[in-house]
Amino acid sequence: MSRNGRAISVSCLHPIRRSPSGFDGWRLLEPRQIIDNKQDPRVARPPSKESGGGSNVVLCGDQSDESRLLYIFGLGPVTISAEIEQCRFSVPTIGRSVLWEVTRFCNLECKHCCTYSGPKISTANDVATERMVAVAEELADADVYDVLFSGGEPFLRSDFVRILRSIEPDRILVYVASNGTAIEERTVEALREARVAGVDISIDGHTAHLHQLLRLHPTSFQRGIRGIEACVRGKIPLRVTSCVIPETAAHVYDMAELLVGLGVKTLVIQTILPSGGRAVEHPYLAVRPSEIPAMDEQIERAKARWGDQISIELRSGASSGAASGCPAGGQLLNISANGDVSTCSWLYKISPGHFTLGNIKSQSLKDCLAGIDQMMRPWTERTAGCPIPEVLHAIKPAKTVPA
Repeated sequence: MSRNGRAISVSCLHPIRRSPSGFDGWRLLEPRQIIDNKQDPRVARPPSKESGGGSNVVLCGDQSDESRLLYIFGLGPVTISAEIEQCRFSVPTIGRSVLWEVTRFCNLECKHCCTYSGPKISTANDVATERMVAVAEELADADVYDVLFSGGEPFLRSDFVRILRSIEPDRILVYVASNGTAIEERTVEALREARVAGVDISIDGHTAHLHQLLRLHPTSFQRGIRGIEACVRGKIPLRVTSCVIPETAAHVYDMAELLVGLGVKTLVIQTILPSGGRAVEHPYLAVRPSEIPAMDEQIERAKARWGDQISIELRSGASSGAASGCPAGGQLLNISANGDVSTCSWLYKISPGHFTLGNIKSQSLKDCLAGIDQMMRPWTERTAGCPIPEVLHAIKPAKTVPA
């Protein structure tokens, strides 16, 4: 492998699938902002703006190499495999899963948010209540098995409970992803009446200080914990998802201890992937591959102590329940806050123009879904796995999420 390197943007990286050890590293997707870099990458420095750089990564070896080594500034050397990229979504064996982003408005402005949500985002382009309800009532006829509502912060939509109630829980499983800060006793009562299948609350550290490293709000931890406590008291099925960064990687056991004390039954630990949203601007949030085994060890210790009280899963790459091939469209749909319907949230974020099937503001869901095969076939014929690497090779990614 050549010792000469070239610098590329960190947004050109994509995580490759899990291995038995947990995480294999990053795959080079699309070289952009390429400049010459003759230094040994072990001692190289990020290229200056004057040289046309501003990148975080040095690529060692040609792109044709089956195995490549990247030096990510702040992370160290990372080996890249040329294996087929695997989907990271868990999808049902029968029917479809729908990820429905009901708004981009949020009371937090997190460093790693994949939708660029925040308190300054206007709600003017959110889909109106009547159209939301009408489309929610269409889901069962579209062969939808489950729907996950997210945002932004979905509970900040004043009509969100009405939207929940418009779905028949005997036909479709309903889940809600939240930062927990807006969940109160009356919220829990509404969730119970809507018979939601589960709520997912994000807590990213076992202390307020660590949580705020991502959430950037002084009261987000305390309010998120209160949301958890309200769900536990109300017997709402609850899962906590925790995004791990280098500062919190050594505290996975502590997180489990906190949640066991709160009565939480399920914890999912996720690493942050700097391949979309604000995370691209903060590549230092990515956990080193070398840190994954220590996280696994903490999880095993936690399971040994509290295995009968809490289920713990580490997702650092493709999850164990991830789909084979590409489920986009057939088993997976995405509805964005502006009403755009797409086959996959990540494909849509890469290029809304290429992966928008229609918009529920003016079209029925059924009409939007008519173009799935025509949209996806050119990409799924190129690979047996996730088409994102092929898409990024052929299409320049969008810089922002559509309003």
